[in-house]
Amino acid sequence: MLRGVESEYEDEEEKGDRKEIDEAQIQDLLALLQGGDLQSILESSLEDTTLVDYEAVGYVLTKLPLIPGVDPDLKRGVLNLVIDKAELLYPVAEQIANYVLSFSDLTNSERRQISSKLLRPLKSKTTPAPDYYAMWILHIFASDPAWNHIRELVALYSSSNSQVVMRYCALAIQSTGKRAEAIAIKDDYAAATPLLKLAILFASNNLGVDERKHWKLANGVSGVIEKLI
Repeated sequence: MLRGVESEYEDEEEKGDRKEIDEAQIQDLLALLQGGDLQSILESSLEDTTLVDYEAVGYVLTKLPLIPGVDPDLKRGVLNLVIDKAELLYPVAEQIANYVLSFSDLTNSERRQISSKLLRPLKSKTTPAPDYYAMWILHIFASDPAWNHIRELVALYSSSNSQVVMRYCALAIQSTGKRAEAIAIKDDYAAATPLLKLAILFASNNLGVDERKHWKLANGVSGVIEKLI
């Protein structure tokens, strides 16, 4: 059913911003989703863990936040479902992150629960999540300091061998951390890859003004972009 909806509106979306749906389409889509028990559709998509319907899941997570008047319980039910199944949904990590960030009324308790479940795959020693998943999940923490979890972010940075994971941890540390966390990662600057260097430089904004100035001089920080950060 969801694929039918997607194909019906795909041509119109391609004409302009793909996120824009006109009012008539919104009403039609809203009626279809509310009448079709969206949560059941997602549950069905996830029943067979070897044949997850990523297209259906991604479509729902992308469109649902755009629909006005959607039942809050339905929206939260979908959130709980995808968070609980995060380890099955690596290919739609971008849609998961954007869906999580579409909520403006999450309590601190809800944020803690969501964070714990989303970070769990990143902390696995036996089957760590792919970098693509890590990049988007850590984007959540970099987007708003209210997500916090600074200890886990520093620990993840320190234990990871992935430059991608380290980079996005550093960006999140800049958002949620303070001087102590900047100190914990600043010495990695000299040996870091260019993108990781920029992230560490960004996190170094949490150092004291004079302290940061001397640190930049000691590490020979130069370049137009570096000087702007």
